[in-house]
Amino acid sequence: LMYRGEALEDFTGPDCRFVSFKKGDPVYVYYKLAGRPPEVWAGSVGRVFGYFPRDLIQVVYEYTKEELQVPADETDFVCFDG
Repeated sequence: LMYRGEALEDFTGPDCRFVSFKKGDPVYVYYKLAGRPPEVWAGSVGRVFGYFPRDLIQVVYEYTKEELQVPADETDFVCFDG
């Protein structure tokens, strides 16, 4: 867990890989996507996990400054929605 933030505006994810939220919702950030534009972060809102644009949240609390790189595979980003 890297950050706890608050949604600055409503966001509806374009597919099942993204998490949707409403303005004011608490958002927990677990990681930033390495090797991709840094504007996409991954985290959870309630019990739902997914990606979201980082500029739509305000960081309220920073749990750690340490960043680790974790390998990913293309299948980590597959969406099985209709």
